[in-house]
Amino acid sequence: PVAPVATEAPAPAVAPVKAPVAASSTYQVVAGDTLSLIASRLGVAGGYQAIADANVDVIYDVNLIFPGQVLTIPGS
Repeated sequence: PVAPVATEAPAPAVAPVKAPVAASSTYQVVAGDTLSLIASRLGVAGGYQAIADANVDVIYDVNLIFPGQVLTIPGS
């Protein structure tokens, strides 16, 4: 008689893990703020441009932001 041969079952498929997306927060502009200053103060990766890109519905000119504006701060 022939001894039974053990076979391994194929490994189950593992779904790819997505990198976590950093949550956004908001920031209310105060007098004297610039996008660069806000980005620096809050440590925003991508600097002022990242903030501008996250706020295309609010910021029409990166040199013109106004006290009271509420900006989305990406990845903070």
